[in-house]
Amino acid sequence: MATVLKTYNKLAITMDPLKPELSWDNITSLDFISDIVLLWGHDDVCQKQWAKPLFHTTTQAWCKLQWACEEIHTIHLEACWVWASIKNEVSSLSRTIEKLHLTDPKLAEYIAINLQYCLNVNAHLKDKLAQLNKRAHFLSDDEIPVASGPLASPGTCDGPDNSISLDGKCL
Repeated sequence: MATVLKTYNKLAITMDPLKPELSWDNITSLDFISDIVLLWGHDDVCQKQWAKPLFHTTTQAWCKLQWACEEIHTIHLEACWVWASIKNEVSSLSRTIEKLHLTDPKLAEYIAINLQYCLNVNAHLKDKLAQLNKRAHFLSDDEIPVASGPLASPGTCDGPDNSISLDGKCL
């Protein structure tokens, strides 16, 4: 603090208009603290427009809407990943079974049993994705460009031209 005080006093005499030099006794006195303009508080911040409850609530609602838009985009991407995973998993296991059928039939049979289990799980996932497609209508507003076709169908995940684009147009 002493260094700051010395630096201030050196600069105070060079300023135009001149600023008063300060001593340690001056700045530690309670009367000096009341002289600091920043602490006076000319305006009560509670009376500002941005501090009113309506604006606070509106700002919170806007933020929640933005988060919801981000979540919709994330759900779209993850649905595409699930479709791709289902397609890749079935084709990969089918090729593996074909290769192993001649060399190791027991292993091929075991993988075929696992493939059947995967097909059952995939059928459940496809049902869930179909339910998601039924709720994709809320994205069809003209204000928000969306992927061509349903939100989570396999055809919407093929390339960059078919991806959801929110571009900050949620609000």
